[in-house]
Amino acid sequence: MERKRVIRYFAALQFLLYASVGLWGFCVIYFRDLGFSSWEIGLMSTAGTGLSLLVLPFLGILGDRLRSPRSILIWMAAGLIPLKLLLPAAGETLGRVLIPFVVLSALNLLAVRVAVAMADAWAGEAVSRLDVPYGSVRLFGSLGYICASLLASALVGRVLPSWSGCVMMAAAGVPLLLLAAGPGGAKFSAPREKAGAGQTPASTSGLLRMVLCNFYFMTYLLLVLAFCAFLAIVDIDMTYLMDEIGAARSAVGIVGSFRAALEVAVMLLLGRARRLPPQWILLALSGFLVAAEHLLYPSIHGLGGMLAVTVCSGVAGGFYYGLAPNYVFRIVDRRAAATSMALLAVVQSLIGMVGAFLGGEIIDRRGVLTLTTAVGLLALGLTALFVLACLGGRLVLKLPYASERGENPDGNC
Repeated sequence: MERKRVIRYFAALQFLLYASVGLWGFCVIYFRDLGFSSWEIGLMSTAGTGLSLLVLPFLGILGDRLRSPRSILIWMAAGLIPLKLLLPAAGETLGRVLIPFVVLSALNLLAVRVAVAMADAWAGEAVSRLDVPYGSVRLFGSLGYICASLLASALVGRVLPSWSGCVMMAAAGVPLLLLAAGPGGAKFSAPREKAGAGQTPASTSGLLRMVLCNFYFMTYLLLVLAFCAFLAIVDIDMTYLMDEIGAARSAVGIVGSFRAALEVAVMLLLGRARRLPPQWILLALSGFLVAAEHLLYPSIHGLGGMLAVTVCSGVAGGFYYGLAPNYVFRIVDRRAAATSMALLAVVQSLIGMVGAFLGGEIIDRRGVLTLTTAVGLLALGLTALFVLACLGGRLVLKLPYASERGENPDGNC
């Protein structure tokens, strides 16, 4: 019964979280309607990424020092509501004035990334203690994203004005805040907080050593780099790819929804499977599938071909989103849960920023298929290195996971 309550609670949390943060693209539509150029909108995104790189590690460490990633999530959820409402307020009163929107966008994106990282740390730790695949709750995040996107697509710019997308994000943040801050949230945070009662929290340097001196975490970053390179293409350059293969740009939403549906299906299967191969093998498979999709792009044509190869990234995303937090909490000391998730978010933000810059340059000079082929080869090489490192660590060096050796306050270097 306790297992079901935990899954239901965090499933609801993920649904509301991604229903809120997944609507950021509709804020971008509002920015375009105000007359901001693509360069100016890119500046807003870059400012948010830069701020995230500076602040995320400190907030992750703070979450672990407090023994409560939930507290940081509550702060971010509370902050997102007025921040989202300030966007249309600024637009309707100031109009196309760049600096206020750069500041507000940076703060919004920071709050979104911190909220996602802390939710993963809190929920991932809770479900991994019950030996439940994280996909059992993360799939509801994808469902929340799909439902919110479909609702906003039907209303924003058609029935409602374009600024309503920002208001919808704020509205979705209210039940998220109430759920996280309510008695249920306190109950599911209690085991970790009670376990740390009377103990001196790990120092900041100790938390960083737990993560940065962890062999398996550092090798896992190879796979993260491979997957984030794929996400950079999806977020930034997909419309160029649709033009190249002869598909309509408007079909990007169809491709994204199809990919998300496949992710949900795979995560659902992971939750129901009685026995699974080692997690690192399935994570490596996700990297190889992402590489395969990118290397297949030059051979496809039209929307049908795009949907066919998108099966690769849909299955890959299901494995990655469904298993990655469980794997991280096996290889890293649980007391560094928020720190590890924050550092992963930093890496993802950095890859997104570099991808936005280099991707545009490569497309202008060599074309989008050159970029996707390069990303495919990069993902293939990084995933192969991840596999070799895992085999070396387990079979040759015989290094145990953090979950196998018990707590290690000072790291292992």
